[in-house]
Amino acid sequence: MVIEPEGVLNSYIKTTLDVKADDKTIPENVWDIILDNSFEAVTNALKYSGCSEISISIMALGEVVRCVIKDNGKGAENVVDGMGIQGMKQRVRNVKGYFDIETLGGFTINMILPIKGKEGKQNGND
Repeated sequence: MVIEPEGVLNSYIKTTLDVKADDKTIPENVWDIILDNSFEAVTNALKYSGCSEISISIMALGEVVRCVIKDNGKGAENVVDGMGIQGMKQRVRNVKGYFDIETLGGFTINMILPIKGKEGKQNGND
């Protein structure tokens, strides 16, 4: 898939989406977090990174799902915790997940989101 960012002529971003999960095993609220944070991460990449590639990887691993959003842009020495990154962190923390940022060799967002809550019920709209 190739995306032409709005307002950037003759500039294309190669995108990759790799999903290794049965969508029925991941609750709707977790998909919502993945979608919202992916939108935010891609928007930030297009605005700030100067990247030519963005990849999103989603993998179900037992009782958690791992989502990695990565670009090959310039990265950042100091990450400014603006409203976008704060919102991504808060969405993940609301479900007691893990959120991490790596800034070497591009910009990478790592999320680990629980599929099931403490009681063994699916984490979502039970």
